[in-house]
Amino acid sequence: MPLRPRRPLARRTVNCPPQVAANLNAKYGLDQPLWRQITSYAGASLAHFDFGPSFVYKDRTCEPDHRAGLSDYADLCALLVLFALAVIVGVSLGLLAADPPHTLLVTLPWVCQSVAQVLPNFVMAPIFGG
Repeated sequence: MPLRPRRPLARRTVNCPPQVAANLNAKYGLDQPLWRQITSYAGASLAHFDFGPSFVYKDRTCEPDHRAGLSDYADLCALLVLFALAVIVGVSLGLLAADPPHTLLVTLPWVCQSVAQVLPNFVMAPIFGG
């Protein structure tokens, strides 16, 4: 038994213009059985990134808003990948530093860290392309 009202946009508490309600009912098939609503939502919305008509604007879909914010999300995803890579490299170097002392695997990261800490920023920036 679904734990939701039969027609959520028909309630008086929803402040939605009739045209917007009709667009949403047609898009999501709110008059269909629950299993059909879920499969159509999963097929259209999640697989094709089609989130349908806007809840606010009568004649717009959500696609332009999502495309406008896509570059911001791409930047965040790139930063997340770089952060994950830094964590993987840092943990790997930490595990290597647990090896017996005075080996190349221990000395090389220590030398790189010491050089990066001692050199000023204007010297390190051209090296790392900043």
